[in-house]
Amino acid sequence: MGRAIVLIGGAALLVGFWIYSILDLLNSDASRIRALPKTVWLVLLLLFPLLGGLLWFWLGRPRDQRRQAQGQQAQRAPDDDPEFLKFLEAKARRQAQDRQKEGKPADQAQQRDSSASSADSPQNRADSTDSPEPTDPSDPAGPTDPQ
Repeated sequence: MGRAIVLIGGAALLVGFWIYSILDLLNSDASRIRALPKTVWLVLLLLFPLLGGLLWFWLGRPRDQRRQAQGQQAQRAPDDDPEFLKFLEAKARRQAQDRQKEGKPADQAQQRDSSASSADSPQNRADSTDSPEPTDPSDPAGPTDPQ
């Protein structure tokens, strides 16, 4: 009984692999198939299901299976996507225009934004001072009060 289940399971896996191999071959673009023409691969798959399928996936299948012709776009990193970069540039221009409308120069607003984002680090908290002049530790008079 146990041996029959193993045989039936193995046969089902073999048939599934064989059908998947044939469907993958038929859905592949003929110009991108490697090693042999599409019809020869089909004959190999029909005559030798296991060996033909293994050879198809190892030697014949196109390396890049992104099917852009079927509507699937190739994925790319955001910094490689021209539309995303245009969006970021437009967003930066809008923010600069908004800052100019508020009466703040763009450089000061950028400095304020960058200092606000880095002000949370312990090193920057220890280094920041409220005095407008840099303090010199060797100066005997110490920091000068602007008042």
